[in-house]
Amino acid sequence: MKLKLLVTLGAVSLASSVYAGDTSKEEVFKLLDKNNDGFITQNEVSSVKNLIKDWDSIDTDKNGSIAMAEFSALESAEAYTPVETDEEPIGAAPAN
Repeated sequence: MKLKLLVTLGAVSLASSVYAGDTSKEEVFKLLDKNNDGFITQNEVSSVKNLIKDWDSIDTDKNGSIAMAEFSALESAEAYTPVETDEEPIGAAPAN
């Protein structure tokens, strides 16, 4: 139970960093690669709508998964955060 709580808190902390714009592509990739096999599959990121939408352009070798090298080639990884909701991120300023 404690381990699950720590993992959840770690994910929330990393997601908050992504929203703040200070998370590296490698950190985002690691968070998206849920089984830690070095590849992102569509099953792992089914809730990240922007990534699914752009999948074909990111998966340049067309093998059905995204490797770190393909993800690193992105100009920015911020649009592909693993927390995809309609709510404002924790601690975000309200929209005007």
